Amino acid sequence: MMAMKKKIDASLAREREGEYNIKLGRGGIREIEFFIQALQLVYAGKNPGLRERNSLTALATLKNARLSPEEDYQALTEAYRFLRTVEHRIQVVQERQTHSLPRKEEEFTALARRCGFLRSNGAERFRRTLEDHRGNVSAIYGGLFFERDQKLQGEVSPEVYVFFDHRADPDLVKDMLAERRFEKVDTAYDNLIILRDGPPRANLTERARRILERIAPLLLQEIFASPDPDMALTNLERFLSAVGSRSTFYALLAENREVLKLLISLFGISEFLSKILIGHPEILDSMVAKTYASSFKAREVMAEELSAMLERAEDFEERLDVLRSYRHEEFLRIGMNDIYGKFGQSEIATQLTSLAEVCLDAAHRIATAELARFGTPTWQDPEGKTCDASLAILAMGKMGGGELNYHSDLDIIYIYDHQGVTNGEKQITNHEYFAKLGQKIISILTMQTREGYVYKIDTRLRPSGNAGPLVTSLGSFRDYHRTESQVWERQAMTKARVVLGSADIMEAVEEVIRQTVYGSMADEGVRAEIHRLRMRMENEIARESAGSYNIKTGRGGMVDVEFIVQYLQLVHGHDQEEIRSQNTLQALKGLHNRGIFSEAQGSVLLNGYKFLRRLENRLRIIHDYSMNDLGGTRNYLNKLALRLGYDPKLRNPGDALMQEYQSVTDAVRRVYSQILGEAE
Repeated sequence: MMAMKKKIDASLAREREGEYNIKLGRGGIREIEFFIQALQLVYAGKNPGLRERNSLTALATLKNARLSPEEDYQALTEAYRFLRTVEHRIQVVQERQTHSLPRKEEEFTALARRCGFLRSNGAERFRRTLEDHRGNVSAIYGGLFFERDQKLQGEVSPEVYVFFDHRADPDLVKDMLAERRFEKVDTAYDNLIILRDGPPRANLTERARRILERIAPLLLQEIFASPDPDMALTNLERFLSAVGSRSTFYALLAENREVLKLLISLFGISEFLSKILIGHPEILDSMVAKTYASSFKAREVMAEELSAMLERAEDFEERLDVLRSYRHEEFLRIGMNDIYGKFGQSEIATQLTSLAEVCLDAAHRIATAELARFGTPTWQDPEGKTCDASLAILAMGKMGGGELNYHSDLDIIYIYDHQGVTNGEKQITNHEYFAKLGQKIISILTMQTREGYVYKIDTRLRPSGNAGPLVTSLGSFRDYHRTESQVWERQAMTKARVVLGSADIMEAVEEVIRQTVYGSMADEGVRAEIHRLRMRMENEIARESAGSYNIKTGRGGMVDVEFIVQYLQLVHGHDQEEIRSQNTLQALKGLHNRGIFSEAQGSVLLNGYKFLRRLENRLRIIHDYSMNDLGGTRNYLNKLALRLGYDPKLRNPGDALMQEYQSVTDAVRRVYSQILGEAE
């Protein structure tokens, strides 16, 4: 489009029409139209709502999508209306399609009067107004198409260009990389060559190569400033190899300076988020479109977005891909807001939990549609009336507590309310139907497709664990917890929360939970059993040693705090509803408000749990797997500490991190011993 406009400008210059033609010339109608069309070409692929032909309506949709600032929208809208009015007034006199202003003064004055400038100085006011509009249009258009390259060159430090000099000695370049905190200089040099010349076997087009040459110095400069330049450059090389010869991705980065910075920051901080983006580079389009979007999303907004995307899917396989794509995009959105400090720990957990609930609900709808041949599960009430049977999904663990983190599995239990049979063309029992439905939901979420999987599902907390049926009737669930459940199962039910189901079954299941957890007070035997389980976890799972810790199951770790809270809920929750929260932090605050532990104990547990959760969050967003181990080389711990916000001026910030960890876990273990365990 830039090239096309330059050809128009050159043609007008030859004909000396540039300042007279209000359609094709400087600041004219065509520049407004090119501005609109350029943004539509970049963003409307992912956002069909931007595919608007009417120019004024298109400007409004770009503003509403936050792709054009309010002041630009106002300026372009007013200019477009004004220029179109002038164009019509010119054509109505000349009775032909022309767009040139009259060159004779008396004809120009007559045009000004036809445009509403009737006073004695009307021609001058018309000239000034016209110039103001054309100047605004030219500036906005130029800002989109031309200033980018000038800004780019000004932002890159001159020495960065040395790294792209084909004549530079490789050993000298490697020494310079080492000076900029690269540890694996040979690998870094190889990746640098790929950044300079493009991915091997990618067969870059001439356009893609030109764009890459333009943005490569800025990419490298951002890598130099990242907390882990080795990781940032390696992930960039993987991204470029995944993108290959698709020049649109290079163009997106060239057009969006903030997204370019965001990309490198992501590559230098999180292997987890980098892997998502490298595996699905098309998400870059969404990152661009949502750069200025609202960061926090309500559960209802997520549900609406995902439902709209699923409605456009044509078959089961496409719905599976849509579900995975949405999860990937949302993980990136949440993760980027996390990295840049826009979300606190509670907001991160809330967003991740809401996303999981929305995906689970969507999987339930997809699974139900796939079982349509069986009809609806039904039952007969005492009066012989046929009613629909319902399924409830009970969230446990971190999902139940609204505390999901990156890489968390979804712990769930399936419960249905009534025995009976389905009413479809192929009839089966309700138990068979709900078992098929539960298994289909698991398959939809866990199946590995070209887009990956959505979540891993864990159903082992159901009655009798893996030895029991996948789905449980409400009656069996109630009877099991009345007569057979063990202390650890009662303790686990403190986290139970119904996340899907009708109002009737939800109320019935919640009543079973209330009776199981809070129907009676915990005695000394319960305390001893919970303590025994805790020590077993520490010895058999954590397996800590000097300098190597497990922040979850290790001594003074998160499980210490969670077991304290759950034990106190079992003891005092019988008659104190304020402490009956599935969320650990909320329950801690309730216990503190009721004076169940001292001010000092409450402070240790609350602050300690927040510290440990934040540490877990950083470990999981850095690594591409569930990670609870703390330890490693001094260099690794220094990088981790910097990502946690420790002072970069410290010689070894990792030492400060480990000292704080020791202090926090020692204090948590002391409180644990006072409340739940034997004194150490």
